[in-house]
Amino acid sequence: MLSEVTGCPPNEFLTCHSNVRRNLGTKFSPDGKWLGGGTRDGSVLVWNVASRKIAFTTPPKEELQQGFRGSGSYVADYFAFAPDGQHLVIAGSWTIEIWDVQRQETVKTWTNPEARDPAHLNYSRYTALCFTRDGRYLVGARFGGGLFVWDWQGANTSFEPRSTAEYGTRSFDVTADGMLAVAGSRAGYRLYTLPDLDVVSASEDSPHGGIDVDPSPDGSRLAFCVNDVSIFNLKTQTMEARLPHSTYVEHVAWHPDGTRIAASDTYATTKLWDVETRKVLATFRGSISTFSPDGTILAVGSQGSQFIGDTRKIGRVTLHHAPTLNEIDRP
Repeated sequence: MLSEVTGCPPNEFLTCHSNVRRNLGTKFSPDGKWLGGGTRDGSVLVWNVASRKIAFTTPPKEELQQGFRGSGSYVADYFAFAPDGQHLVIAGSWTIEIWDVQRQETVKTWTNPEARDPAHLNYSRYTALCFTRDGRYLVGARFGGGLFVWDWQGANTSFEPRSTAEYGTRSFDVTADGMLAVAGSRAGYRLYTLPDLDVVSASEDSPHGGIDVDPSPDGSRLAFCVNDVSIFNLKTQTMEARLPHSTYVEHVAWHPDGTRIAASDTYATTKLWDVETRKVLATFRGSISTFSPDGTILAVGSQGSQFIGDTRKIGRVTLHHAPTLNEIDRP
């Protein structure tokens, strides 16, 4: 049986010293070779997973630093690895950059001069990016509302939207059958077709929506979080379970095999649940958790800041061993 306190002891720490206020998100590349960490100054740290060392860090984005001010505790999901594992896309308020991960340099920068208005800076910033699983489309959402779908052509991407939709969006992800699941700003959800963004189903002002949403790997269920983690069955349109957390939950992630869920709250506590038994397998210090594509690693980013001297702060991502099904004591 895994202890609820020390069920998944940290194997390694990925640490960086920088003027970063806090870590806001972690993502693995689809091939599992890279781990990206978003920060509050708009930079992205990219670790080589095999060597456990920082490969490179993108420059801070002034536009994101300004946009984050007064924006609350939203998870910044402003970067995404392309399915080919070769490109990293970073979106600000008026720029979107495409990086070549191997060459560690930008290969394209798209600028939207209309978004430079300081009065609209916070509302024009992109708060979420993701790719469809087949790599054909890139999807983005702005803090002030609006969904965008672009045809992905690597460094040749034009960023002229293929389709758009107006919806207050906090987070989204693509389901296994190619639908776009969106967590709305009014604690509801919507399912859209891709790439046309036609609404398939919606639940407005529901108690099972909110800050973050993650579709199960098989596409049959959605996990939402507000005050707890709710599992919603898309086929039957019914609530399957609620997984209580200690306080307001702002991030949720399914294990790649669909048997476990990790969720993080605003007080930097992450819990790992067994979905079948509804039991907590482990509790971690840290937040914004991400599973590696093969499911063997759970990366937990730091949500607080520790001062080093007078000027520098430490940002840390902790790598935990994700238990296999054989390690879970089920009745």
